[in-house]
Amino acid sequence: TIRRLAHCMKRTGDYANALIYYQNYDKLSPDNVTITLQIGHCQTELKLYDEAIATYFKADYLSPNTTQIRRVIAWSYLLAGKANEACKQYDMLLTESSESSDYLNAAHAQWVIGKTEKAMSLYRTSLRNAPTEKQFFTAFLEDKKHLLKLGISEQSFSLWYDALHYN
Repeated sequence: TIRRLAHCMKRTGDYANALIYYQNYDKLSPDNVTITLQIGHCQTELKLYDEAIATYFKADYLSPNTTQIRRVIAWSYLLAGKANEACKQYDMLLTESSESSDYLNAAHAQWVIGKTEKAMSLYRTSLRNAPTEKQFFTAFLEDKKHLLKLGISEQSFSLWYDALHYN
């Protein structure tokens, strides 16, 4: 079926073709939130952030007030370089979630817009909520490439890593 072909393409990293198949399937089942989320994921992987944001808002319309959907909307805003919008989304998300990753990503958004005190506070909350210190720092380091693209310097990143690690 079209859905299985899309899934296979996505699993092999062929997001462009997976997107085409998911979009074709979406025409047959336009109210399927799972397919809508898959389309958004493919768009995100292809760095089509504005399209992904629109797709995720469709998913939010289909399944309102879902934490998972709020997360991907906020993350997509951040990746799109719309950190102020990401901050608004994370502020809403943090009223309903206390996951370490949500605080981590909210901190990234605050750091990018220059709100360093708030960012550091959110990073510390993320570190406290993380299952282990190692998991927090692994996630922090995995996001380095995104933060550098968003304007955080290599030097600042290293200083913040040390401040979090040794404080």
